[in-house]
Amino acid sequence: MATQSLPFAPHVHLDAFHDAISNLTSEPTEAQLDAVVTCFAPTGRFYIGGMNVPPVTGRAGAKEGFRRLVKYWRLVERVVTTKAVANDGKTAIAEMNNKLEILGESLQFPEVEVVDFDVDSGLIVGFRLYADGAPIQEILKKRGYR
Repeated sequence: MATQSLPFAPHVHLDAFHDAISNLTSEPTEAQLDAVVTCFAPTGRFYIGGMNVPPVTGRAGAKEGFRRLVKYWRLVERVVTTKAVANDGKTAIAEMNNKLEILGESLQFPEVEVVDFDVDSGLIVGFRLYADGAPIQEILKKRGYR
């Protein structure tokens, strides 16, 4: 049985986005942040802090969101356990068990991303992150982070 090839490969674009994120430091340069936010469409809703945190909108919102996030969060290793494509190839779904660093403390962190793309530009138009943020909040509280 032959497999059908999709004209747009959303996981290739999602991988590029994660490559850009992995280069962020706790005090990112404008160039590092720009490399991340150029993966996003100029407009859109992005739940970069998870679904229990209000979304940011547009590239400017995403840039500020990532600037705040990386003060305590770092992606050490992205481990994708399941990939799926939906909505005629416009949506990438990735189940992951990532290795994070939260204020210097290592954390194995399961999460699921549902990412919508504009197939013409390859840009992210919607980003939803599903995860239990309690382990991160516990570390932040333990370390007195505000």
